Amino acid sequence: MKKIKKEKQPEDAHPDEFHERFIKVLEMESSKFWMKELGIQLNLLWGWKKGNYPGLRYAMEICRISGVSPNWLFMGIGPRFIEDLDQVDDSVLFDEELKEEILADMMKLRRQVKIEQDNADKKVRDILSDVEIIKILKSFSDVFHPEMDMHQIKKQMPKDILNKITVPLLSFLEVHSDEISKKLKTFVGSEDGTDMFMRFVSWVVERKLSPQT
Repeated sequence: MKKIKKEKQPEDAHPDEFHERFIKVLEMESSKFWMKELGIQLNLLWGWKKGNYPGLRYAMEICRISGVSPNWLFMGIGPRFIEDLDQVDDSVLFDEELKEEILADMMKLRRQVKIEQDNADKKVRDILSDVEIIKILKSFSDVFHPEMDMHQIKKQMPKDILNKITVPLLSFLEVHSDEISKKLKTFVGSEDGTDMFMRFVSWVVERKLSPQT
């Protein structure tokens, strides 16, 4: 039997080499084929081709569908296709050190995917937060124009004004309630908070003494 020499690969180079092999596997079939077989959207497949790492489940499923050896895909070891494994010495396939290396690299890949997913989720949350703020500001801008007096505002005010203003505001408060609560607690316990409260009390007293203003 032909023996396959096991070569130690630099740890920092492995992820890029994995992705090069992964792209070669994807190029074996059309995008439409992978979308149908994996049940995925085009944007996920496009992300993989642009450098994103696939989840371990998808990588193993792609190996199963394509007939590509996981050893070759993850480690670059042995023949490319499973059907050619009968040409490889059993001592290579069942080498304990090799199996540990494969497992370690698979776990490393999963951690990288998790980090990327967390970063992507945070970006999405930030974008949604910005969109909510813009909706709130636009709602007020659409209704209350500086050049309009109260008569004009009442005349042009939409019937669903309360809904237009409060829905995006309540949505924003619901998403960020914990963070807002923490900041309010910090502010209330600060000197600035006490100073603002005293100014508010002073303002109320002044209006009470001078109701005409």
